[in-house]
Amino acid sequence: MGNHTVFLGAILGLQGYAIEQDADTYARLVGNIAANDLTDSVRPINAAVGRDFARASGIGGSAQHNSGTRMIHLDRGGDVQVIPLDSLQLKRLDLLKVDVEGFEVACMKGAAITIMRHKPLIIAEAINRQSFDDLVTCLEPLGYRPTRRYNVTPTYLFEAV
Repeated sequence: MGNHTVFLGAILGLQGYAIEQDADTYARLVGNIAANDLTDSVRPINAAVGRDFARASGIGGSAQHNSGTRMIHLDRGGDVQVIPLDSLQLKRLDLLKVDVEGFEVACMKGAAITIMRHKPLIIAEAINRQSFDDLVTCLEPLGYRPTRRYNVTPTYLFEAV
């Protein structure tokens, strides 16, 4: 819970945000940020990232077994807050790491202004071929192309061309 956050903050010295939608996973993330003395450099946010401000409900996965597989679907009565990344009005963004279980395109659309302004490296997990194709279609107009693939769960590096 926060493995990438801890690595990027403690080992590489990067500063940033760690956005987590699942409440139980978020609590563990906050604990790991504190345990690794990163509270001054990492701001945790308990929300999902999407195209617009909305509410959603989580489906599948569990904090007990693997909350990383928990997907969301938009639901006005849902218990998950959804925010567009653009709403954070970031002054700088060098790296955007995305693992949102099928919500990738919505995430990118809600970050389009930020992506265009800062041209960060984008590392995005794509849960299947359709998800990857949708990411490529979404990011190409922003000037990005996939350049590398990592991990057993396909994770791609997109770079501005």
